[in-house]
Amino acid sequence: MIGAFHGYLIWFGDILFHYALMGMFIYLFRKMQPRTLIIIAICMLPVALVFSYGGAMYMHSMQGQMVEIEELLAAGEELTEEQAIAKTDWGEMQPFMAPTDEDLQNDLEIGRGGYVGILTNRIPFVMSMQIQSTYAFMLWRVGGLMLLGMALMKLGILSGERDTGVYRKMMLIGYGIGLPIAVFSAYDLYAHEFKSLYVFQVGMIPNYVASILVALGHIGAVMLMVKANVWANLMARFSAVGRMALTNYLLHSIVLTTIFYGYGFRLYGEIPRLAQMAFVAVVIGLQLCLSPMWLARYRFGPVEWLWRSLTYWQRQPMRRDPIKQTIIA
Repeated sequence: MIGAFHGYLIWFGDILFHYALMGMFIYLFRKMQPRTLIIIAICMLPVALVFSYGGAMYMHSMQGQMVEIEELLAAGEELTEEQAIAKTDWGEMQPFMAPTDEDLQNDLEIGRGGYVGILTNRIPFVMSMQIQSTYAFMLWRVGGLMLLGMALMKLGILSGERDTGVYRKMMLIGYGIGLPIAVFSAYDLYAHEFKSLYVFQVGMIPNYVASILVALGHIGAVMLMVKANVWANLMARFSAVGRMALTNYLLHSIVLTTIFYGYGFRLYGEIPRLAQMAFVAVVIGLQLCLSPMWLARYRFGPVEWLWRSLTYWQRQPMRRDPIKQTIIA
């Protein structure tokens, strides 16, 4: 419900809906041994690439079919029912797969327009993502990563129970192999101008693999810092952000859509890619400052409180005990 609220009413790039959906499915695997979970995850993760490649090949065949249809229309001939449906489907996919200058201009006008226009444009896109991308991508990618996370928890890796050698190897292997592949992927996609057909066919594969390796590297690096008690104050701030992860996730979307969309500061399409990173850094910096301040006074983030209250169907206590507040401060 929260994911649907976020996706439809705030920003189309929601992941909560799929996390919740996959979580209900992955819960059934909770009693399996780590080795079994890893094997299943390794089998699941590549399936998304197969669907992606198949979708790209389908789009490629449709491109050829469109050439024939355009020639028939130019010759004044009538289309068959199947050809008419194909033409309609292609027209709906065209703005996403191979946008023209007119499509891009239309997107800018929508993004810089009012809330109702943005919402109207967003609803069918989010609905399509929630239906089609679930079985073609999210089930395999998100589900596979959840199984890996479950295995890492069972192995004591995420709880800091392993020795530093394990985390050091994770960091060195994850970064040593993953980062070069990620850099290559970024260069390759840039060289191909991020063309959708290329991305879905082969372009996404390097980063698909690299992202998992780099994530394991991150885990190794963070756990080494935790075990060595390095940057304890910064780690405590990240801990606070994590305890308010749902609130911060939604707040991130609310702040940035307000900055970029037309009902806010109307910067949609105005900021270059590199400069966009500054906005990300600033928002994360604010969350690192505000989250500890909030949790010094309250038990949960606002949305976490709502989530728990709905889960237990009982209003949860929100404010901290004044004595505990003094101790935390």
